Amino acid sequence: MKIRLPLISLISVVFVACGNNSTRNAGEVSEPKTNSPEIAIVMHRGLCLEEKLAPENSLDALSFAGRVGARYVEVDVFLTKDDEIILFHDNTINRLCRNKNDYSVVNEEVECRDLTLAELRNNYVLAAQDPSMRRPVPTLREGLLICRQEGIHPYIELKEGIFKDKTVKKAYDLAVQILGRGNFSFTSPEKSVVKYLRGLDAQLSLYCDHLEDIDFFREYNVNYYPHFLAIKQECLDAVHKAGLSATTWTIWNSCFDSISTKGFDAILVEDVAPNFDPGYAIFRDNTNGKFENYEVGGIINDGIVSLRNGQEMKLKEVVPDTLYLGALYFTIEAKGKFEIETDRFKTDRDNKSDDFHIYKFQYIFHKDKPLFKIKALDNNLEIKSVGLAICEY
Repeated sequence: MKIRLPLISLISVVFVACGNNSTRNAGEVSEPKTNSPEIAIVMHRGLCLEEKLAPENSLDALSFAGRVGARYVEVDVFLTKDDEIILFHDNTINRLCRNKNDYSVVNEEVECRDLTLAELRNNYVLAAQDPSMRRPVPTLREGLLICRQEGIHPYIELKEGIFKDKTVKKAYDLAVQILGRGNFSFTSPEKSVVKYLRGLDAQLSLYCDHLEDIDFFREYNVNYYPHFLAIKQECLDAVHKAGLSATTWTIWNSCFDSISTKGFDAILVEDVAPNFDPGYAIFRDNTNGKFENYEVGGIINDGIVSLRNGQEMKLKEVVPDTLYLGALYFTIEAKGKFEIETDRFKTDRDNKSDDFHIYKFQYIFHKDKPLFKIKALDNNLEIKSVGLAICEY
């Protein structure tokens, strides 16, 4: 559900609008721009929330990504025995599928490449907590049609060791046919696949993961695509100097504040929320020195909260009902050592400098109420401001 409220002032660094996602036209897709002031959020395998919301790489996960205003998704593609291209991550079906007739676990190991598309779809369904989402494994064509409908730019990952020239071209031709050139990206860990795709399209947005070969990036116009625990700053600087783009995968929501400031153009995420769209907001607040919507365990002096070790500042119950699908966006301007606790994660930060530092987070939650709490981990925590918004989708 989308509820529009009058805009309430927030500190400017908190929610820089990336364009109102809720008002974009279906089919309007675009690629992350190099050195854009707003980092692009790419939903990993659609929006599935560790499969509590929807199965990964499912049509439902893609639809939910569109529902929350996501502009980008990453999907994995695999091949069946008859070379049909499906949205699927694993070599075997056992983790992701159940027997269709009784929804029982598939006990014996079954390889995707040993099943035709008809055999896969006639005998198995995707594992899902919601029975209505226990659907057949989708094809790439079906997934791209959802992307076109929702105005989403997909990163299409060709799984390693599976795709040869003929099936790579088949995937590329499908994307061109359904989305049009410039409205999708391809990723692969294989140089040979990347080279072949570059030969098909000189302007295609390409990423090669597990690679730090700057000369290869430059020669084939390939973008940098490292795991977030393997980021090399020199590679990031070099690809940007060459006019290329950089995306990192797949970050935890608790480290969004640090990864989002490293200079990447896009990040793959599990449950980090898309960039803030005020059209979805049902509550917005900037403390402005008053902290009226918080239970404060310490003291407030000259508009600054001071907390000693163990004291807390907690958001009051500003949203009375559990939300089926919501998001919490917040920034904290603070110095000292403290713990942040939400309904999705708990993490520590320690600002030892004399200057206030701004920490920014945004995440999606499902069938829950937003929880937000700060606890001092030393005797010198000072909080200058908190900007916070709650969205409902």
